[in-house]
Amino acid sequence: MNEAKAQADDAPPVYEPPRRRLVMDRLVICYFIVALVYLAIALTGGLIMALQLLNHNPLRGIELFSAGRWRLVHTNAVAYGFLANSFLGILHWIVPRGAE
Repeated sequence: MNEAKAQADDAPPVYEPPRRRLVMDRLVICYFIVALVYLAIALTGGLIMALQLLNHNPLRGIELFSAGRWRLVHTNAVAYGFLANSFLGILHWIVPRGAE
């Protein structure tokens, strides 16, 4: 047993290259924070559109809160704000690991 330990001590050290960071974590976190902000905007737009369907609409007569305007805000915030930023954050996290 002492002979095996002595042989292991005499073995030359194996070179291991330094590991580099694959992912810029801050960038991924920023993508997800922006995605959550756009999700909140989309939910607010959807709520304002839903208020247009009530019989006792508190926003009646205010052109700024018309359903036609907020439908675009809601749809674009979901499609281009929430989904696009979520997918980009996921891709920035996963693709470098797949190339390893």
